[in-house]
Amino acid sequence: MKRLAILIFLLANMNCTVSRAQIALPFGLPREPTLSERIQGCDHLVLVKWMLSTEASLFSKATSTFRIIDVAKSDGGRWKRGDEFKCPHYFEGDKEMLYTMMYEQQQWARPGESDDVFWKYLKKVPTPETEKQRKAERLVWFLDYLENSAEVIAVDAYSEFSAADWETLKSIKERLPVTKLREWTFSDKTSKSRSGLYAIMLALVGDKQDADQFKAIILKIDVHQGPLAEFDCAYLLLSGEIGLQFLTEHRIKPLTLKTEDGSDRPMPFGATYTAFKAVDFMWTNHPDVIPRDQLKQSMYIFWENPRTADLAIAALTKWQDWSVQDRMMQMYEQKGFEIPAVKRAIVKYFMECSMSGSEQTGEQAAYVATATNHLKTLEENDPEIVNQVREQFQRR
Repeated sequence: MKRLAILIFLLANMNCTVSRAQIALPFGLPREPTLSERIQGCDHLVLVKWMLSTEASLFSKATSTFRIIDVAKSDGGRWKRGDEFKCPHYFEGDKEMLYTMMYEQQQWARPGESDDVFWKYLKKVPTPETEKQRKAERLVWFLDYLENSAEVIAVDAYSEFSAADWETLKSIKERLPVTKLREWTFSDKTSKSRSGLYAIMLALVGDKQDADQFKAIILKIDVHQGPLAEFDCAYLLLSGEIGLQFLTEHRIKPLTLKTEDGSDRPMPFGATYTAFKAVDFMWTNHPDVIPRDQLKQSMYIFWENPRTADLAIAALTKWQDWSVQDRMMQMYEQKGFEIPAVKRAIVKYFMECSMSGSEQTGEQAAYVATATNHLKTLEENDPEIVNQVREQFQRR
């Protein structure tokens, strides 16, 4: 309970914004700002004991006095062990307890309960790195703290890995603990928010048996409540083209799902969406595992599904697949696809293609010219949608 209080304190008091652009693992895995990010953004981080507090009165403000027991960080060496300081707020503490306090934005944040285990971790946690080799070695340091018995430390180690870029994670695959990753990935005791990360890590070092276990989970999506996106991706990484064929037949093509009692129900959108994300991830990161022509064929199936058409068109735009322009024009007025999100995605597709380069030659130049003509046609027939998308482009 005490360590949970530590985590709540840190989340509430450490001011740090996590940029999604920094999260480069397959699906932007959910994470909290790491402790190293929080520490980097503060001026002072100290371990203290509470001394006394005075309530506010008509003539004075509330104050609380603390004595510093240890210092993890103090810019300019301002604070040392044994120093005392006052905060302009009332805090009812326990003189037998240790507290962590942080100074940022020119004020002390409220204290949070601490202990020796957590404080030692705070003092040792390595600062963020930008150099390739140092980033890799730093990430290895956190391996020993995954699924630590102290929940706040386990959460932080997880956050470090989910914040890592894909290339850095791949560079340390020889040092990943495969046996532990299997246990954490498939155990019901593991937090669902973390088992997805372990599935991705296991995919870097796993084998056919692991692929078969992911496959079995994919077949039970009507009862499985875990991180399907990461499990789909791990399965494709381990099984390659055969895995894509299986995923296409069981998760991409079907519009309905046969449940354990034999009845049919609509395929859950989440199951379709996670398969879509896995295909997109493989295109971006692993064309060496599954040829891109095959990935395109699976993406075209998403494209022909009204529930995922806008997502697929955005992916084809990102992939710069300009070979399907005629079908895009047909879809613009096709029944079932006339929703604004799909229309905007199609307009954006043609805009991106038309602006893909005036120096293109041969087939690419023909694509640009065709897209430009299609865009003119759409602007004549549906100027409102085209103008909406153009305004979005101008704000980029």
